[in-house]
Parts: sequence; C-alpha cells; structure tokens
Amino acid sequence: MKSKSFDPTKNRIVEKYLYKVQSKDFKNLENKAFIKHSTVKEDIPHLKDTIKVSGNTILILRPDSLRFQYYVNIEEPGIYEVDSDFGFGVSEALDSFELDSIKKSITERRYVQIFNCNKCPVIIDRDSIDYGILLTRNDRDVKIDQNIFGKEYYLDKFKKYFSN
Repeated sequence: MKSKSFDPTKNRIVEKYLYKVQSKDFKNLENKAFIKHSTVKEDIPHLKDTIKVSGNTILILRPDSLRFQYYVNIEEPGIYEVDSDFGFGVSEALDSFELDSIKKSITERRYVQIFNCNKCPVIIDRDSIDYGILLTRNDRDVKIDQNIFGKEYYLDKFKKYFSN
C-alpha cells in the first residue's frame, strides 16, 4: 500500500527534537529549558498536556479534535482518508500483535514523557507529528515512525522492534 500524500508541513515550519531530560521535575514542561518547541504557524492549534509511558509500549500518535478540525476547515486534501486509513491500519496491526508484556495506548497529547528505555528518561515534543507510532522498550532507543500505511507495515515495525 502506498503512503498517503497528506503533508501538514506545507502549512507550517517544523523542527523535531528528542531531548534527554536533565531534571526529575516534570511539572510545567513548557517552562523547562531542555524542551525545544516546534516552530509552527500561529494559526494552527497546538497539542496540549503530557502522557507518561514506561517500559515496553506502543503509543499511537493522533491529532486532537481541534487540530483535526483545523485541517478540515482549511480543506486539507485527503484528511478524512488519511485519518481513516491510519486508524484502520494501526488498529488491525495492534489487534494482530500478540505480546502480553507490551502496553498499547493512543494519545493526542503534545508531550510524551518516557521512562525505562535506553537513554531514558526523555521527553518528546510531538506537536509537529500528527500521525505516527512511538515504540519504547527497556533496552532500546525510542523509535518514532510517521508513515501512514496499512496493517502489514505497522505489524512488521512492531515485530522488528520488540523481537529479541
């Protein structure tokens, strides 16, 4: 299956960073020096809040309802198809991937605070990532994938990342 042509970066300037946390105090994340914000056009809604994950986790990244509605309002081509294809592909892959030791979650939150991985703790500002998967494992670096494909693509990513 081919990747969809949805490219929100044409509507904004994006910088993506992964930072190692220098502090154990995770309150008021926006005020911490170790987080660099994405440079995004001011009219696009920004994601909010933080999700905390640890250990072996598959985290599905989706835009929140405000951001999705923004894309609908600006008539972003293919947004409904992309959202549907991503949701269907990831859901099918998650249903097919059988490992009890792996936590599975979906988030619309901006910051992902990760514990118990290689080079952890880390915080990821995913304001520039609308659709994707984030994989964590105790003994590996965090992996982020922003491609939009079908079930087999995601299932292959899960198997490769979580295999010994």
